[in-house]
This record gives sequence, structure tokens and C-alpha cells, in this order.
Amino acid sequence: MPYPFTSRRFQTDGRTLFASAPGQAGQRYAFNRLIEPSLYCGIEFDQHDAAMRWYPTPDKAIVLDPKVAFGKPIVTGVNVRTSILHDAFVAEGNKSTVAALYEVPLAAVNAAVAFEEGVAA
Repeated sequence: MPYPFTSRRFQTDGRTLFASAPGQAGQRYAFNRLIEPSLYCGIEFDQHDAAMRWYPTPDKAIVLDPKVAFGKPIVTGVNVRTSILHDAFVAEGNKSTVAALYEVPLAAVNAAVAFEEGVAA
């Protein structure tokens, strides 16, 4: 596997790397119930358990997909980078104007601005 850390077989909590392996039942249960769900939140895997794309927001309005925009965050469905819509909003000062300029729904601009401002915070 060329990218082993994109597989479900490896997990991390941000500080420790875990490998999926049989262990004591209690420890495995704690990992499965408490840690594992947050590690995979929003990640879509292929049939080989390799990560394909990540939706960092619960509503899946934003996606990071290495096959689109070199993996930079884009608005789902319109494939415009969030940073482009955000920068246009900062320059124009009006989300409706940005939506019209880029021919995207206002909801796409709202999602991009919220994401970019949330990342910067």
C-alpha cells in the first residue's frame, strides 16, 4: 500500500498511533466505542479500506478529495475551492454577489465562508 496511514488499519488520536490488532477485550472495546468513531468521522473509504475523501463538516457541505483541486477544501457539488469563494466574499463584501459571479448557490458561498472563517479561528 503506497499510503499506509490512509488505511483503516492505522488509527491515531493525534498523539498516539494505534494499529488494529487483537488485544485484551476491554481495551479493544474502549477503542472501538470511544476513540475509533471520532477518527473516522466524515472519512469515506474505498473497498480496500483506504481513505478516498474527507467531509470535515457534519453537513458534508465541504469535501477534501485528492482527485479534485489537489485535495484542497472545496464546496461539495460545485467543486469550487472554499478559499476562492471566501477571498471573493472578503473583496466584494456581499455573499449574493459572489454567488452570482461564480454561478454557484448562495448556500455554497455561505458554507465556504463559514468553513474558512472556522479554520482561521
